[in-house]
Amino acid sequence: MVQLISNFTAAATAATLLRILDIRKDHAFDVTEAGCTDLTPVQSYSAATVGNQAWALVGGPLSFQIVSFCNTFLTYPGAQTGAIALRSQATTHPVASSSWIISLVNPAIPTGPWNIIEEASNTYLTVWDQVVATQGQGTPITLEDGNPDDIRQQFWFIAA
Repeated sequence: MVQLISNFTAAATAATLLRILDIRKDHAFDVTEAGCTDLTPVQSYSAATVGNQAWALVGGPLSFQIVSFCNTFLTYPGAQTGAIALRSQATTHPVASSSWIISLVNPAIPTGPWNIIEEASNTYLTVWDQVVATQGQGTPITLEDGNPDDIRQQFWFIAA
């Protein structure tokens, strides 16, 4: 049984490592090729108990930095300069330049799913659909306008 995480402030305080799953719960946020360099893309990849899918939350209670297994921060390429976030690929960076609001899709269900919103731009992390041609490969995670009906913007958190 998968243990869903719902208390992010407690997870941040306890330095709990998490996996962030897409709405299907079979793909997770993944630092591509376990790369720990500046602006490594973050993709949605088949969920596994591997380091490059382990994330920690820092901060709270309203907004967080999301930190990868190699101590880089979830962000997008233009965050350091204030460039437009819309349509940007999620990446990692050694300096915390994005804060994320983690918001319940339906407040009546406290375990999720959740939206992950880049605070400064008010854009939502969005997982691109898997298609037959990309089965077994990663798919992009980008920042897009929020859409309450878009399940590609809904995520679950579990212990890593």
